[in-house]
Amino acid sequence: MVKKLKELPQKIKKCPYVLLVIITSMVIGIYGVLINFGVIKPKNAFDTPALTDIAVASAVHNIKAYFSPDMDYEPVKFVPPTGDGTAAVSQNGGAEEAKAPEAALSEASAEAAAKKAPEKEDEEKSDEEKTEEDKEEGEEDSEEEDEENKEEDDGSFSPYGDFVSVEDDYFDERTAFIGDSRTKGFVLYSGLDRIASFAESGYAIHSVFKKQIVKTPVGNFTLDQMMAAEPDRFDKIYLKFGLNELGWGNEEIFAQNYYALIDMLKYYQPNAVIYVQAIFPVTKSKAASSKIYDNDRIAVRNETLKQIAENEHVAFLNLNPVYADEEGYLPEDYAPDGIHLKAQYIELWKDYLKQHAIVKEEWKEREEAEPAETDETAAGTAEPAETTGIPEAPEGEAPAEENPDESTDVEGYDE
Repeated sequence: MVKKLKELPQKIKKCPYVLLVIITSMVIGIYGVLINFGVIKPKNAFDTPALTDIAVASAVHNIKAYFSPDMDYEPVKFVPPTGDGTAAVSQNGGAEEAKAPEAALSEASAEAAAKKAPEKEDEEKSDEEKTEEDKEEGEEDSEEEDEENKEEDDGSFSPYGDFVSVEDDYFDERTAFIGDSRTKGFVLYSGLDRIASFAESGYAIHSVFKKQIVKTPVGNFTLDQMMAAEPDRFDKIYLKFGLNELGWGNEEIFAQNYYALIDMLKYYQPNAVIYVQAIFPVTKSKAASSKIYDNDRIAVRNETLKQIAENEHVAFLNLNPVYADEEGYLPEDYAPDGIHLKAQYIELWKDYLKQHAIVKEEWKEREEAEPAETDETAAGTAEPAETTGIPEAPEGEAPAEENPDESTDVEGYDE
């Protein structure tokens, strides 16, 4: 054994690459240990205020959009069946409104061609006329952009128009909440029982196109498959991702996945107002005990989310001032585990959303038309018999009883 060890230097000299591999492995190993214990941090990961990674992701997204304006998102080919062999369509619009992807792309191409027509006419104008008109149009566009992207004091903004205050009925069947366990807690304890929920513990931005989160009698489906099955179903979509992904990938990878999600939603739900929600801070004790979940990383991730919302021309909601204490942490009594809110503090979240809502004119027209349709239908319909609300039991069985012990007094929830 001793003899073999003495011969080792001679063998290494004959093959110097082995020595290089050994030294490189040692350096990488030491570097990994230092990162793991927080002695050093990768410069670009969390400390760079310029957010190089998100800039790269934004550039890639913009280049793709420039060269293929009609095809920002490539839709899935599969549409879940209804069970009778036919393709599923929107419950709200019927078969007439369930446009095929090809038809949607044809319309988009027609619109693009229509936009190019005025450009040809402009080329025929004199240079002086074009210069004056371009100057006026540039000033108008600049004013419109300033007005559309008007930013609130807390950093929230909307390209759809001014935020208005609404009541609980704003969050109806055409409203979707998509996110992780924090969103799941909101859906459970906000009291908004008409909204559609696509939220689950551990749900992350990189699993949106893979995880079968939608459970149905005919099978389980991913979010994009469900959106493909029910196009134009939603008017309002609230997104909340980013916390689970702090220990995964980097800002560029996170941003590319987020862009893909928004592009998919825009494709299948073209009339929806999309809200990107910032990540809440964590408690001071959580930040001290975790190597991943700290408020410095969360601040960088929120800047990424804000940039994504600006580039995608969707709304950005910064709820952090609602939940942050004077030091910027989530108060200790708000979250037992430092991350998930207690049920009684969900109300603050809901109140903020109610004060920062977008209402489109076409929604108002639809609401005004709906009561008239309801009155006409009621006039020609016989009054139904009074029921107890308990379904009739099969012959020979006792009827089912309502559960009188169902309680809504919940302190919090575990994920």
